Amino acid sequence: MQSRGGVMSRILLSRWLMLAVAAGWGFAATPSWGQAPVGGAPKSKTPAATKPAPKAPSAPTTKTPAAASQPADPSALPPGYVPPKVPADLALMEQPIATPDEIESLKRSINAFKSALNKGEAAGAAGKDLIRKGIRYRLALMTLKANRDQIGTFREDLTVRELQSAGRLLRKADETTEFRRLVMQEVVDQSRELLQNNLYVRIQAALILGELNLTEADPKKGLTTVGFGPAIDPLVDVILDPNQPESVKIVAVNGIYRQLRTSQPEAKLKIKLADALVKEFSRTDTHFWYQWRLAAAISALDVSLDFNREPFVANALIQAVGDDKRQWIVRAEAAHALGRVPLEPSVNFDRLLFSIGQMAHGLGVARNADEKGNGALDWARCFRQLYLAFQPLDAKDMTADGKLKAGLLNRPTNQAATRELYQQILPIVNAGLNGEKIPDPALAALDAWVKKNTPAGAGVAQGNSGTTP
Repeated sequence: MQSRGGVMSRILLSRWLMLAVAAGWGFAATPSWGQAPVGGAPKSKTPAATKPAPKAPSAPTTKTPAAASQPADPSALPPGYVPPKVPADLALMEQPIATPDEIESLKRSINAFKSALNKGEAAGAAGKDLIRKGIRYRLALMTLKANRDQIGTFREDLTVRELQSAGRLLRKADETTEFRRLVMQEVVDQSRELLQNNLYVRIQAALILGELNLTEADPKKGLTTVGFGPAIDPLVDVILDPNQPESVKIVAVNGIYRQLRTSQPEAKLKIKLADALVKEFSRTDTHFWYQWRLAAAISALDVSLDFNREPFVANALIQAVGDDKRQWIVRAEAAHALGRVPLEPSVNFDRLLFSIGQMAHGLGVARNADEKGNGALDWARCFRQLYLAFQPLDAKDMTADGKLKAGLLNRPTNQAATRELYQQILPIVNAGLNGEKIPDPALAALDAWVKKNTPAGAGVAQGNSGTTP
C-alpha cells in the first residue's frame, strides 16, 4: 500500500477522468499509459541488434523518443478516448451505511481500535468487536456526501495509516500473520456492501480490496509483502456483475491483477477467477481499456485448462491477438500475456505464432499510416508489449506458474519457429520503440513469413479498425 495523498481524491471528482483513475494511475503493480510495469521497461540505448546466434536472440535498440521518455500526464486521456456516460443517479446517490448517531458512537472507540490494531489485540468477542467497529467507522465516513471531496483520504486513513501497521508490535511472524488475516478478512466482508453504493464509493471499495496485504515487509520478522488473496472474490463478483459500470470493473480487474501477482489464492478461487477473466475478455462489446486491463490480469493466471481439459486461457488470448476488430493495445497485451501464461501441449502453437506475426505486421502498417504520431506513448507501449511476448522484462519476470522465464523464446515448444518469427519482428520493434517509420523491407519480410506460415483455415487479414492503439 502506497500513499497517494489527495491526488486520487481530486481525480475522482472529475467524472470525465473516471476511467483514467480506473486504469491504474498511481496503483501499485499495475502498469498504465506511459508507465513501466514492475521492474521497468527495456533500457534505452541498449547495444544495437546484430545478427544473433540461434541461442541468444538480440534485444531491441531503443533511442527512446522524447514523447515516449516523458511520464504520462495524469490529467490527459489517451487519444480518441471518450469516457462513457455514468447514470446520474449512480454518481450522485446518497447511501450512508451508518446513521449520524452510529458514526458518532463508532468514533468514540477509534483510538482504542488503533491501539488494538498496532498491538495485535483481538482476543475474545470484545476484541473482535473493537476491530469490526473501527473498520466500519472508516468505511462509513466514505459513504457520507459531505466527505466526497476527501473520499480518497478517508480510504487511506484505513489502508495506509492504519492497516499497514496492523500487528506491528507483535513479536512473532506467525502471530502477526494470523492477526492480520483476521483483520483483512473483516475488511473484505464489510467492503462488499460498499460495492453497491454510489460510483465514488464503489471505486474506493475496489481500490481497498486490491490494496490489502496479508503481511507487510518486516525484515526483523522475516516477513515480505504478500497480498491478501481472499480479496479477489468480491472483485470477481464486480467484473461479472452486468450492472456495474466499466469504470468500477477496471479498478476491480487492476486489483485482481495486483493480488494475483502478490498472493496465492486458494485453488477454488483461482478457477472461479480464471473463468470470470476469460469470460469477460472474450466479450468484444466492452471498452478497449477494460479489455486491455483484463489481458494484463490474465497474464498472471497459472490456470491453463478448463473442466473439458481444453487450454481455454491460451485459446482466448490467441483469439484476441488475431482479432483485427480489437484495439492494438489490447492485441499487444494479449501477445504479452501469451509469453507468461502456462501453455499446454494441446495449444495450437502454429496458430499462436501466426496470430502474433499477423498482428505485428498490421501494427507496423498502422503505425506508418499514423503520420502525425498521434498517441506516441500508446504506440511505444504496443511495440514494447510485442517484444515482451518473446522476452522476459528482467531476471525476475517468470511465467505465472513460476516454472520458466517469461517469453515465448523460453518455451520448449517450437523453438526454431519462434526464433525465426522473433527475428522478423525485431527490426519492427526497434523502429516502433524509437518512434521511427517501420522499414518497408522489414514489413515485407514479415508479410512473407505470415503467408508462408498461415495455418490451414486461417485467413491473412490486413489492418485494424482504428489507426491508434
